[in-house]
Amino acid sequence: MNTNTGVLSGTGVESGIWDFQVVALRDGVEAHAYVQLTVVPGAAVGVRTYVSQPNTTAPIWYIAPNGVVRQRLTPTSKATVVKTVPAVRLEQFVVSGVAVDAEGNVIKAPDEGGDVSTVTSNVTSDHVTRTGAEDTITISGAWSHRLTVTQEHAHTSFTVSVAHGAH
Repeated sequence: MNTNTGVLSGTGVESGIWDFQVVALRDGVEAHAYVQLTVVPGAAVGVRTYVSQPNTTAPIWYIAPNGVVRQRLTPTSKATVVKTVPAVRLEQFVVSGVAVDAEGNVIKAPDEGGDVSTVTSNVTSDHVTRTGAEDTITISGAWSHRLTVTQEHAHTSFTVSVAHGAH
């Protein structure tokens, strides 16, 4: 708040609707104003992605919009950065994501009228099945696969490294 000009300014980083009261005092006179501030998300920088195995609670992988992969081995363990999502041939993964801005604000979630995310693979024999707002992908071959998750015109890619046997 600039006390000389009366201008309230700043940069909002968390999207949402904020209600607050401004109280001004001048020459012993108090004035109140109720203000509603709406901060909208910025431009999408990528898709925050979640990868898990069907019907299990762990492990789970979180892929940041910049492609950094974090793995959590149990629901209560600390997430650690890993290079890729490990897999074996014919393993299935459930993949979903939401487009976010540089501050991590969701651009438009499916339950807010946004598109659902979609997953594609650079390996044409991988099979994708849509269930609600999630895709299940079956990994076909024993090599590295590059998956791309797209939502609201933004995308994020990450690597699934496939081994011949159990990982």
